[in-house]
Amino acid sequence: MRILLYTGKGGVGKTTVAAATGLALARKGLRTLVMSVDAAHSLADSFDLPVLLTDKSRGAVVPVAENLWIQEVDVTEEELGRLHGPIGLYIGSRTPPEIAISILAEVTAVKNGVALPDAAKIAGAKERMAPSAACS
Repeated sequence: MRILLYTGKGGVGKTTVAAATGLALARKGLRTLVMSVDAAHSLADSFDLPVLLTDKSRGAVVPVAENLWIQEVDVTEEELGRLHGPIGLYIGSRTPPEIAISILAEVTAVKNGVALPDAAKIAGAKERMAPSAACS
């Protein structure tokens, strides 16, 4: 399984590019789901489908072509409030394995209800631990 994620400011064409990519992959025979969490729910428009189709099945996966499905997901403010970012406790990680450990540490802390330091303390720690230009 591969996940392609398109991000950017509003109006730059994320939905259009995602829809076109999904269609191209489906035509190559790959089972493809194009998912959107945009509150505007314009994904159906990209496939020239009536918005009513996705309105009736809000959050459900809707088939649009062979090997191609779309899903427009509603994300509530409460659900957004449960997101954490950036993920990973600041432990001075430099290598991919160290970064993986910092991410797993934060996931474990959140799962176990451990209070995490606020962003201001983390930013201060990063500044204090950053190597100076004279040391390089």
